[in-house]
Amino acid sequence: DSLASHIADKKLLLLFDNFEQVVEAASELASLLASCPSLDLLVTSREPLHLTGEQEYPVPPLVREESVGFFLARARAVKPDFDANGSVSEICLRLDDLPLALELAAARVKALSPEQILSRLEQRLPLLTGGARDLPERQRTLRATIEWSHELLSPEEQELFRRLSVFAGGCTLDAAEEVCEANLDTLQSLVEKSLLRFSDERYWMLETIREFAGERLADSEDEAALRGRHARWYGDLAERAEPEWNGVNAASWFIRFESELNNLRHAIDWGLGNERLLALEVVSNMPGFWLATGRALEAKRLLDDSWDDEAPPELRMRALRVRTAVAIGLNDSETLVAASEERLELSRATGDRDQQSAAMNMLASGWQIAGDPNAARQWYEAALALARETGNRSGLSATLGNFGRLEREGGNLETARQLFEEQLAIDRAIGDEVEIAWATKELAMTATEQGAFDEARELLDEGFGISSRLALRGTEADLVFGLAGLESRTGRVREGAVLFGAWESCCEREGFEIKETTTWHWKLRAELVAALGEPEFESLAAEGRSMDADAAVRYARSCLDSSLDQRR
Repeated sequence: DSLASHIADKKLLLLFDNFEQVVEAASELASLLASCPSLDLLVTSREPLHLTGEQEYPVPPLVREESVGFFLARARAVKPDFDANGSVSEICLRLDDLPLALELAAARVKALSPEQILSRLEQRLPLLTGGARDLPERQRTLRATIEWSHELLSPEEQELFRRLSVFAGGCTLDAAEEVCEANLDTLQSLVEKSLLRFSDERYWMLETIREFAGERLADSEDEAALRGRHARWYGDLAERAEPEWNGVNAASWFIRFESELNNLRHAIDWGLGNERLLALEVVSNMPGFWLATGRALEAKRLLDDSWDDEAPPELRMRALRVRTAVAIGLNDSETLVAASEERLELSRATGDRDQQSAAMNMLASGWQIAGDPNAARQWYEAALALARETGNRSGLSATLGNFGRLEREGGNLETARQLFEEQLAIDRAIGDEVEIAWATKELAMTATEQGAFDEARELLDEGFGISSRLALRGTEADLVFGLAGLESRTGRVREGAVLFGAWESCCEREGFEIKETTTWHWKLRAELVAALGEPEFESLAAEGRSMDADAAVRYARSCLDSSLDQRR
């Protein structure tokens, strides 16, 4: 009352800082405003006050350039000759661009290089200590700062806060409700108190905060049961997705699984230590995902780790489906033939004709990679006949595409075109964007061989657009190779050589082994060397090999956009 009497009708802006410490007194601010008509309040708080007329202004996080600049300024305050390198940006990323975390990390440059700091950020909180003595105690370590906010939570909020740390990369509302027994009011409260974020229909924590919450979870009695619930929930999610990888819903599942990948990895890891078949189930229920997103090596490792010869036949067939897809991604004909033969035997024993057709298709691909086109042709023809008989459009599309590659590599370009056009028509009718992206690449490469360069550009443009939107890194790598061939044939051989090197780098990262039988690779390389000479080709290809996946796709897009603009 004395404050209200003092202010009365004065026009005044009154500042309250860190109001979350006394948030229960918010009603007194409402009374103050009611008594002082010309008064405005500016209140900083980690949570809203929930007063009538309140206008929230969330403080945005630092953008990366600001974070790097802030880190450099604080580092040079303690080490004037500090020299920045690429690790500084990665440090900022790993510390969620949090100013206090950056300041505490920068103070370590007197004793650690940026690379050493980065290597210690697997566990952030032990490193981020030693703040200035004139700061409040709660700001001298990052753990103390988070602890201070944690202590302001109710017991129910604290319980949900620690439970949510079980998710890696965030979660959807249904996952939080099922795994953590979350209710919407408590979730919203944690969001309002800045300990949980919400965007794109997902709840997630900054990794520094999640590490603190994870420590609290490890100290609780909840952890073992919670991790089991988490693994089983994501096992169920993968099971729901399995029938959808080929079809109109495939694109949405690719987007969903890209967001959930770290949760799925955690589920697999838990299964390896607790329920081996669950781990094999999760890996096996993601057949289309691993190869199209460029993760064949990871899938091979996980499949090897979780393999169980005693698994039920139906599960083994699904696991072999992944094994064969991975073998194609690694250009491994020996594994591909062996796994396809086992898959074919199992599918015949169970009477699954769709699986039989798919196994024949993969067996044909194995012989094709091994350099036996006659054996490959026999199996493709058998697979194609069975797929047409059963009416399985997705299986038919896959066989048409692989058969088309055999025909193109054998120089039968018109036959290859017919196969690819039928494949693309089926994929468009189904609405399967993932397969459309793959088919456009194959038809574009065939069009390039036939001199239909404008058609090839349009097809590659469509393929890149889909692959970028769905994060299909494996398909993007193939599109880069397709564009390298197009650039070579249209007189842009320097660009073609850079793209060729970028594709080789993608192959190395993804584990694709280039062999003597990889004839299409050697053919394009010979064309580029003939046009440029070995020294210039190697110099340009080395430029491409130095690119990471994002840089390679950006370069490819710039080349393609340039040629499309000239034509249009």
